[in-house]
Amino acid sequence: MTYTTVDNVAGMFPTFTRNGPKGPSDALVQAFINDVAAEIDAVLQRRFQEAYASQGFAGWLGTLGQDQLSILEKINRYGACAQLADVFDTAGITAAARVAKGFEDKFRDAYNKLNARDADGKPLTQGGDYDYLFDPLAKVE
Repeated sequence: MTYTTVDNVAGMFPTFTRNGPKGPSDALVQAFINDVAAEIDAVLQRRFQEAYASQGFAGWLGTLGQDQLSILEKINRYGACAQLADVFDTAGITAAARVAKGFEDKFRDAYNKLNARDADGKPLTQGGDYDYLFDPLAKVE
């Protein structure tokens, strides 16, 4: 399951002409979305096993509310945007290079919060910022 769309990712680059001669195809953007969604799913499966144990992972995903889905959409979108910006940078589109770092930083920050990691990737002993949002029985400070 992915949490964002090609439309949402492409919309972060206002001058991007989808499937144009200078831009990557929608299929490549979708591949970036799929890659990031797989990383998100790996974190969710590892961190919230107790929350989805009774209904399975796919069933649990189906019960997520708007707040949870909004967080996952944001992480998925910024991660895919960071990858897409790298493609633009490689193609010499300098405006994308300027925004790539911002997208990467926003992705990494939200991903670390979901994964209960600090900025250096080390585990946080008190858990992640989104623990209680995804598991109401999570132990939080």
